[in-house]
Amino acid sequence: MRYFVTNGKNNRGKKAYFYECQKTESPLIIVTHRQKYSQVHWDYITLPPHFDSKIVNNENLLNELKNIFQGVADDVSSYEMSAGHGTFYKLRREHADIAAKMIYAQLNQVNHT
Repeated sequence: MRYFVTNGKNNRGKKAYFYECQKTESPLIIVTHRQKYSQVHWDYITLPPHFDSKIVNNENLLNELKNIFQGVADDVSSYEMSAGHGTFYKLRREHADIAAKMIYAQLNQVNHT
């Protein structure tokens, strides 16, 4: 599963997704849809420690993630991020799904280089 979609109440499913990401050495990406806006959160916590060298201080990755945000953001959208984890806030539902797919592709590329 590339990313997990929730309304914020499915903690059991989120926990199962976390363990699946650990098992497959995949980045954790969670899309939370709310009534009006959605958010996308990603984290490398599910990867083994030897991947840290690929993401710590990776300015190219950080720039790519910022470009993804700029492509899906509205005036009310915001973000917090580093190369290893981050969250896009207040995205339209359809934009959150697009962002999650793009983030997965970017993180997966770094993961397999």
